[in-house]
Amino acid sequence: MTFTFWIGTILAILYGIATSISGFLQIKAKEIAKWSAIFMAILGVLVCTSSILILINIKIICLLISCFILIHIIAIMNGFYLYGRINITHHIIRLLITILILYLILQDYFFS
Repeated sequence: MTFTFWIGTILAILYGIATSISGFLQIKAKEIAKWSAIFMAILGVLVCTSSILILINIKIICLLISCFILIHIIAIMNGFYLYGRINITHHIIRLLITILILYLILQDYFFS
């Protein structure tokens, strides 16, 4: 495990924590559908968990990628529900952060 792998793992865990906090806050705020907020919170926990489990088995990356995809889909739906439009810049930045995290984690396995 290289330095970049650890940076990617830490960033993924922080991303998962931020996503979970966002989901839990939305459950309280009741600004979006409850199922959506709960799902977002659960996905954040799964991102944290899968980021740690990658240390044991790299095949867990499939779960991490699936969680990231679902988070992006729900974030777009929530943004549209809250604001009536999609904030393209926000979602592009979010996507770039996700790509950076995956690149850092997978660099040793696929890009060396």
